[in-house]
Amino acid sequence: MMICPQCDKDIVPEVYNELRRYIYCNKYVLIADRFFRCPECRGEWSVDKFDFAAEVYKKYDQMSK
Repeated sequence: MMICPQCDKDIVPEVYNELRRYIYCNKYVLIADRFFRCPECRGEWSVDKFDFAAEVYKKYDQMSK
């Protein structure tokens, strides 16, 4: 159990793993994301300290080579 950072309710969060698609410099970049979702308010927050902007740039850079 934990407190949802968005609705402040005591919850058991749902854990999700999914690929999310971002557009960077007119190219689609897929990023593997792992996040919690509150079963009460449906709010989402990151499981890990994850810098999406840095990850998108890194994937884009790998695709450009």
